[in-house]
Formats: sequence, structure tokens, C-alpha cells
Amino acid sequence: MGRNGNTVQVVTLLLSLVAALAGLWNGWQIAKLTGQVATLQEVLITHMTTPGVPSGRLSEPPAGWWPSGGYRP
Repeated sequence: MGRNGNTVQVVTLLLSLVAALAGLWNGWQIAKLTGQVATLQEVLITHMTTPGVPSGRLSEPPAGWWPSGGYRP
């Protein structure tokens, strides 16, 4: 049984390796795209959690921001 599990692990590893080698270029493209998405998420999260930045997810407006649509003069 233990030997069977090891065989499955080895086969899975080999399949992963083959897939990684075969799709290296596609994987690189996907990784670049994923990186861009992650960067976008970071920007969005930073934007939503930064005080002073208007956002619909804040429970109350930050100081200086008026709901009428602008910073107070």
C-alpha cells in the first residue's frame, strides 16, 4: 500500500514535470498575467484601505471627504 502511494506520487510528479516543460511558454505567459492580476489586487486593496481615499466599502467617510462629491475647500 505504501509502495502504491509512492508510485502515485512519482507519476503525479512526472506528469507535472512533463506538463510544466510542455507548457513552459504558456506557463510563463500565465505567470506574467497572474502577476499583473496580483498587482492589480494589491492596488485595489491599498486603495480601499487607505484613509482619505473615497471608497464605497468604508463605513464612514474619512476626514476631509464630503459625500457631496469632493474634498472640502
